[in-house]
Amino acid sequence: MGSLLVAVKWNINGVDYTFEDYESINIRRSSDLEQNSCTIMLKNKPGFEPYLEDGIIQFSPDQPINVYAKIDKDGSGLDTGANSTDLVFNGRVASIDFIEDSSKSQIKLDCSDASFVALNKLWVGDESGTAPELVVKVIDFVNNNVSSSWDEVSAATTSNGGLVQDTNSSGGSFSSVKFSKVFKPVFEVIQDLSATEYTGDLVPYRFHLSTANVLSWFYPDDSAEHVINVGDITAQTITYVHPVSSDEVIEYVDSQIHRVLSYKLSNSIYDVVNYIIFKAGEDMEGEQVTNYAYNQGQGSPVVKDTLRTWEDIARDLKEEDRRAGNITKEYSDTYTYPSSYPLTPAWKNTSGTVADDNDYNEEFILEVTRRARARAEMEFKFHGVPKLKGTIELEGKSIYDANDGIILTATRTGIDKQFVRIKDVQHNIKKEGWFSTLTVEEEVPLIS
Repeated sequence: MGSLLVAVKWNINGVDYTFEDYESINIRRSSDLEQNSCTIMLKNKPGFEPYLEDGIIQFSPDQPINVYAKIDKDGSGLDTGANSTDLVFNGRVASIDFIEDSSKSQIKLDCSDASFVALNKLWVGDESGTAPELVVKVIDFVNNNVSSSWDEVSAATTSNGGLVQDTNSSGGSFSSVKFSKVFKPVFEVIQDLSATEYTGDLVPYRFHLSTANVLSWFYPDDSAEHVINVGDITAQTITYVHPVSSDEVIEYVDSQIHRVLSYKLSNSIYDVVNYIIFKAGEDMEGEQVTNYAYNQGQGSPVVKDTLRTWEDIARDLKEEDRRAGNITKEYSDTYTYPSSYPLTPAWKNTSGTVADDNDYNEEFILEVTRRARARAEMEFKFHGVPKLKGTIELEGKSIYDANDGIILTATRTGIDKQFVRIKDVQHNIKKEGWFSTLTVEEEVPLIS
């Protein structure tokens, strides 16, 4: 079976401590980077070093915490070096809870990784460039004025040695686009730049941060990282057809062993989104722009009304033109019309000018609606058809990460070489064992 080896390294004023007296460790790594977290529950023994010193708690927010784990089956031991593959979480203490009653005394550490620092920054900008160039610019903004190198996120295009893809799915160049946002969280900015509206590709791009704080941004056409055959604990060799590109992958080999303990998967029309009613913000007259988008011919045969409030779309357009000097902000979402005509608004998607206030507002509503429908289209790409989704619980390993592709086979339930992608990884580590739970979802099919 192997021995469970765990080390939690805790740094105080540059001094590393390693402790193993934990009750439980729960780690989450998600494709939604805002959800990355680690919770460590410790036994608080009176006088136990190094938690307490002279009766004073030594934990404080912002102290570095690294968690290493391995089920050692070959006697190689736990690697806690700088480039360790046994590193499961790299972060800092965010908050400390003290829990005591007649039966227990505990310390609870809630920790976050660098994505917490990055994603809590609000981005304001009006930029032009290709989608990957803009992604790197946004991360450069994140890195401005960080308190230490730990807070920095590494982002570079593939041609510069990084993991931000700078050629499109066909190997060509991205088109230059205009992009404007006002006080929007960095995570949402990168999410918007991943949309088909800005990449020109048929499905949205994916992104995540590694434990080393390196940003990957890519078209979801890469090879599977794992081949999982439920009940089989040998290395797997497989051929499969990727659902996005339809290219056959010849003899993919996964040398890792995956021990599946349980799984719960479903394929249902109830999660399908095929009709969106949207509110996209106020036009120049203060009237809410409302409309709808319908994913005709895809998904459930029943139209399922879904409401989305995207008021930032109209706000972004107004700010684009304000920064261009064409309009002036009065208060809230109220802006003045241009002082003279004809002119071409900065947000205009087509050539030509507007002739007067009425023409300006009509074109404004058309552009807001166009952008809202583009956003709806991205949601349809992810949720427009029924997909296999659910959870897989396995023996714990550090090899799983958000956005990894899996070729999944479960013969007893009729699942054959299904390509699913990891949305969320949760590691549950206790003295009695380590379990990794993967939340997975079938890959977005190609919809032309």
